[in-house]
Amino acid sequence: MAEHASMLRGISMRKGQTPGWTAAIKAALTPAPLKLAGLMRVKGDNPLRWIAYPFWLVQRGTAYFSARRATKDPEGVLREVETLRWLRKS
Repeated sequence: MAEHASMLRGISMRKGQTPGWTAAIKAALTPAPLKLAGLMRVKGDNPLRWIAYPFWLVQRGTAYFSARRATKDPEGVLREVETLRWLRKS
């Protein structure tokens, strides 16, 4: 449930920034450099961080399919997204 909410929250927060399938695919397949660096335990600007990309991709796919199987509470996620948007504006 938490993974599902997290994934929905991430998608909802990016909505409207860059529309289209290309942007959605790019967002789904492009990790944050610090995330990869954390997996490899190297600095964020170290090119060796990309060695962790296949592992990150498997993690991402697992989280996605797990989120798809989870029971959904769209109202709760929408409230959370609205709260996060409000906090960003403050």
